[in-house]
Amino acid sequence: MLILLVTIIAGLLCGAFPSYTSATTPVHLPVEGYGAEVNPTGNPLGGGEGYSRIHLSGDYLVQTKEELLQALRVAKPGEVVYVLPDAVIDLTGTMNILIPPGVTLAGNRGHNGAPGPLIFTDDPNTRPLFRIDGPNVRITGLRIRGPNGEVGVERDAVPRSGGIQANHDAEIDNNEIYNWVYGGVIVGGVAKNAYIHHNYIHHCQWTGLGYGAVVHNGFMVVEANIFDYYRHAIAGGGVLGSGYEARYNLVLDNAVSHAFDMHGGGDYCPNRATPCTAEELRSAGDRVHIHHNTFLVTQRTPIVIRGVPRESLEIHHNWFIIDNPASAVRFRYFNGGNTHVHDNIYGHEKILVKEQISPELVIRKGDIYGTGQAVAFATSVEPVYFGFRGLSGSVAKGKLPIEVDINMGRSIRVNKVEILLDGRLIYSAPEGPQPGELIVDTLALPDGKHELTLALTFDYPSTGTVSETTAFTVRNWWRLNDDLFPPLESGWFGILKRTQTNAESAGWVFAEDDPAAFGGDNSRRVRTTLAEEWMSWETKNLKTYKVVVYSRYPDPGDHVQLSVSVDQTAWSLLVPAVVRRAEAPTAGGWYIYELAGDIALDTAVNYFRLSVRGGQKPEDMQIGSVSFTGLVE
Repeated sequence: MLILLVTIIAGLLCGAFPSYTSATTPVHLPVEGYGAEVNPTGNPLGGGEGYSRIHLSGDYLVQTKEELLQALRVAKPGEVVYVLPDAVIDLTGTMNILIPPGVTLAGNRGHNGAPGPLIFTDDPNTRPLFRIDGPNVRITGLRIRGPNGEVGVERDAVPRSGGIQANHDAEIDNNEIYNWVYGGVIVGGVAKNAYIHHNYIHHCQWTGLGYGAVVHNGFMVVEANIFDYYRHAIAGGGVLGSGYEARYNLVLDNAVSHAFDMHGGGDYCPNRATPCTAEELRSAGDRVHIHHNTFLVTQRTPIVIRGVPRESLEIHHNWFIIDNPASAVRFRYFNGGNTHVHDNIYGHEKILVKEQISPELVIRKGDIYGTGQAVAFATSVEPVYFGFRGLSGSVAKGKLPIEVDINMGRSIRVNKVEILLDGRLIYSAPEGPQPGELIVDTLALPDGKHELTLALTFDYPSTGTVSETTAFTVRNWWRLNDDLFPPLESGWFGILKRTQTNAESAGWVFAEDDPAAFGGDNSRRVRTTLAEEWMSWETKNLKTYKVVVYSRYPDPGDHVQLSVSVDQTAWSLLVPAVVRRAEAPTAGGWYIYELAGDIALDTAVNYFRLSVRGGQKPEDMQIGSVSFTGLVE
């Protein structure tokens, strides 16, 4: 087996190829053959000896840390900072080194077999060592070594060191990049076409991390590299708008986990502060294109995709050294949709599997391809749409019309439409409801978040069910609780009123004594004389009320009067339900009463008034609190 692998690698590295000198991301014509051996770039896999685009001088010649940092501070677009061949530059303690837009940082790796100058750090907190924030940057011909090339046993046991952070389109070629805990090359920011090619990237293999090249945002092309001793040679964060093309790469067998990876919403959505959409949850980036790579991986899965890329997933013309096609490409969370795995060869005998996984009508939930519940239609299907009209994220009250849009074009035949409210079926028919046909009375629902699910069952061109769930908020009721707190002295702002009355008579004071005798209530309203005193509250569309009263008398009804009004000109008496919390008075001799009631839905009430009168002493009747609920206008 070892002799065979050596022969394979030698053949891949030593072939003669047509010349290629473009510094931009090339678009290669379709090539015949399988695996990295078809490499049409004109340069050897992994760069090094035989590489054609090597700098041997520059505008700034540097050999020390100070010279390097100074040159990068002053270099202008179009200039080259050249690291001398025998330089060994220790950047320990220095990080986030900005390479200015348009500047090339170069060494002589590959010239007459030269290994290239070494730039390194032993600082485990380095992330990144070099940073690219502007366009037209190139890093080429260097050895860039990080602080740790071990596997480790625990993901967060060491800091997440990183080599090159490309936040803009850049070219990173003909380097040896190694010993980085998090990643050798990290693509993000506004990068739309980062170009990572002809590098030897190895020993980026820390447990739970360990990426040779990884894209967080944007897109990268990863071409003609050699990967070894990795956790994931190539990976993606999986957010919408991201993706990669991996082509002509040689992937060796020293793997901690699967070689090529694309995360998805199933990974990042549980950790995100804002909720993911259904599309984000099931997606694994926008586009993944894996072709003409050689995977000499025998003990790990070569490719794992954790969702379904929104636009396309294409895997073709690769050579997998393993014999079993089913073990070459696996899925997590979701499968199906715009996935096409075809024209790959397997094993030492190079057995061609012409069509392994074909594009499917639907995206399914599950890890096994072709199985699981259908949850959405693939974007490759003739444009279709289904969903609730104008409902997502809305705030509803009263009567809520439920309207749907269902456009399946000519591709799909729907035979049943179902609508569920918080998981309960409220509609089922061969077609969606007509406008005005389905109305939900939100007064029957508690205030708060609710979910509507639209489920379509189809029977052509295949069978299945897809669904779309939309969240909305019911807000029918306002609530007002007035604990009758005394005014607050607030310095600059003077005295702040804390009761919520809109008007009251003059004969009230606040009682704060002996809260234990009043069930812990430390703020109450008390009359100063036996004269009738009143308080009123503005209560637009009032529907429920409750008053807590403390009384020395077994029945407060003769002393407390409640009334309501539309406009405060005429008042109508209420007859509340009177509930005594306990038969016996408290240790302080107080009976605690709740006076409560409802207002009919069709009765207009905008103001509430409480009056206290009579008794033997003013302090024998005390008001503890009032609370109201009403309909939002």
